[in-house]
Amino acid sequence: MPTDDALRDGALVEKVRAAALQVLGNVLRWRVAARRWPRLADLVAAVEHAVAAGDTAALDIAAANLEAATPFRNQQINQPPEARVGAPDELRERINRLQHDLGRHTDEEDADAGSRGDR
Repeated sequence: MPTDDALRDGALVEKVRAAALQVLGNVLRWRVAARRWPRLADLVAAVEHAVAAGDTAALDIAAANLEAATPFRNQQINQPPEARVGAPDELRERINRLQHDLGRHTDEEDADAGSRGDR
């Protein structure tokens, strides 16, 4: 996990945001048992809180926790199959907003860097 000093580095902040965007995109493609979506919604809420607070370290942790919940790592062996469904509409909307917010921050930083000649 990156240190606090490293998280102030713009390149690392961008890397954390890009990783969070990727994980959120993956969640939209997941199909899991309906009973698992409330727990996944809690993990998405942690990402929302980190983004709202502008806390890169918390975003890094929240995105990693969400990624660890992938259905491909949590398959039950010798259990009867359950019907798998995609994310509920309300959660899809929350994820879409998060993706927009994370992308907007990236766009704003790119514009700031361009105006300062940092590119």
